[in-house]
Amino acid sequence: MTAPRQSSAAASLGAVTASTVAGGLLGVLSNVLLAARFGRGVATDAFFMAQSLPLLFGKFFQTGPLPQVVMPIFLEARAQGRERAASRYASSMITVVVLAAAVSSAVVWFAAPWLIRLLAPGFDGETRSLTIGLARLLVPVLLCTVLISLLTGFLNASRIFAWPEWLARLPSLALIAVMAAGAAWLRIEALAWALAVGSLVQLGLLWLVGTRRRALAYQPLVAWREEAFQTTWRRLSPFLLSAAVVQAQLVVHRLVTSLQPLGTLSALSYAERISNFLVALLGAVPMVLFPQFIHDALAADRAVLRRRLTRMAGLVALLSFPMAVGLIVVSEPFIRLLFERGRFDALATRETALALGCLAVGVAASGLAGLCKAVAYAVQRPALVNITVIGASAAAMALTLTLGRWWGLPGLALVWGLVPYLVAAGYLWQLRRDVPAIHQVVWNGTVARIALAACGMGALCWVVRQGLGTPPAWWHQALGLGLTVLVGAGSYWGLLSGLGVQERHELVAVLRRATGLARPQPVSPAARVPQSDQVVAVESF
Repeated sequence: MTAPRQSSAAASLGAVTASTVAGGLLGVLSNVLLAARFGRGVATDAFFMAQSLPLLFGKFFQTGPLPQVVMPIFLEARAQGRERAASRYASSMITVVVLAAAVSSAVVWFAAPWLIRLLAPGFDGETRSLTIGLARLLVPVLLCTVLISLLTGFLNASRIFAWPEWLARLPSLALIAVMAAGAAWLRIEALAWALAVGSLVQLGLLWLVGTRRRALAYQPLVAWREEAFQTTWRRLSPFLLSAAVVQAQLVVHRLVTSLQPLGTLSALSYAERISNFLVALLGAVPMVLFPQFIHDALAADRAVLRRRLTRMAGLVALLSFPMAVGLIVVSEPFIRLLFERGRFDALATRETALALGCLAVGVAASGLAGLCKAVAYAVQRPALVNITVIGASAAAMALTLTLGRWWGLPGLALVWGLVPYLVAAGYLWQLRRDVPAIHQVVWNGTVARIALAACGMGALCWVVRQGLGTPPAWWHQALGLGLTVLVGAGSYWGLLSGLGVQERHELVAVLRRATGLARPQPVSPAARVPQSDQVVAVESF
């Protein structure tokens, strides 16, 4: 295997991770500006609830099974040298998705009053009217996001990762530009316009990248009778029920949230932005490795697939466990430093920090859940994903109706924090017949030692935080938070060393290759053997 081939996945991971970090920071910055300008109240609750409608209708296309079902079929056709068939298949899927998104957008526009009444029965007249208007302004976001998701999948299948990730930051940039330019006259409707325009520009540029890089050759057709197209719908049809259950989960969660005191949805949304940033950062690994999982599965080498999954789960745990524990410990000083200014008062800080601490529980399992989901699709077991999603969504609805109603804001946040554990457990149980000894992915000494080191780090950070107290000046708060993070990072690394976790060296090597800091390894002439694109090993991981 050549050195460039060995480092290709690490380079892709570096590009995706860098973009994810930039996108997360932009998203957090947009929420900081939003909180300072509008605080936590009617306008922000209406804005975040209106954003739920595009998510409600677009989840099946954007983060549901469609991209994961389409990509293996597309890759298989290209691996067999059937480029024309792959191109026709991609064109057919794009056409169908555009039609479906157009119908969904029309439904949202005309049925917005009834949908908001169903989604947020606790909103009163003023809040409900504002939410309906914002939902209609956000209709272009729904139309764009479902198509952007599919185009991103095709570009990733062509090993184009950086461009889709960087272009995904345009809506956040549009929000920041509008809020930075606005003053006291700025209304919440301007943010909806910014999101819509940013999404349209993102879609146009993504399409241009796909055509220029020859990853897309779109023709306005629908090849109904071709085998690949029919296979797609056979594999997708079982997901109709799971898609309905997932959407019902979101409806129930938003419904219960709307019945809570004013500002609950805003506190949840501010906290979700931060936790989702960490989850997206961990999700870069499954996204980059998904094509490789497919190649391993097509080669019927399940032992290699299990070893790769175990190896990557250990590396993800090295990052996710300290993230979760650290965020729980420093949630309040972190939110105070980041958000408490303008109309965002001390009460909003306490509520948002409480929500963030509960949401951080799920960060530890989110990376493993993403890896297992990628493996499930790679081994051509969509029914397995269907069962897992239905079970986890049903359990989440039950938890929402109990914890959410009885415990309010922390209960609603904790439900989202527990969902990744339900999903990961479901995948591991269902995959035990497809991947031999898959329980070794989590039930091993390495994961236990990493968890112990993370808990020790959290205890030390808590002691440091209590000793520092709550300084009044923002720069004192920043120094205290920075000191806590440095002490936590140093203690975590030291505990890993003391517990004999050797994977820490591998993590450093991966990060060095991903950031381009590693020295290129010399390659002997015998190693320069042409590699087939059908099987690309990722031994750098």
